Amino acid sequence: MMMMIPVIIVALTKLSCFSMTENTISAMTILKLSGTWPQEPTRTLIHGILQCAVGFHHLFNQSHKGAMMELGEGLCKLRKMNFVSGPFHQFEQEISAVLDFIYQTQIELAACE
Repeated sequence: MMMMIPVIIVALTKLSCFSMTENTISAMTILKLSGTWPQEPTRTLIHGILQCAVGFHHLFNQSHKGAMMELGEGLCKLRKMNFVSGPFHQFEQEISAVLDFIYQTQIELAACE
């Protein structure tokens, strides 16, 4: 897993660079094209983390629906890993809290309109 950390960092860096252009290329596509796409269960973990990153990209660009969809899908993949402790478990809990917060604010916003 430690060898995958640089790949994840490169992928996230490329995601943020490409997402500023009209042609958004997903970090998963970059990993697949580079030939460094890992096997399960590492694949599911990286896929979940990348979907969460894309979710935050949507959130920062005021696309709350896109953020909730991507964060939700990423969270499902993280939960599939059944972490009970450690940094990935903490990350899963924090993503869940962010998703709940976005959901509640969207409900409150809809109630105000």
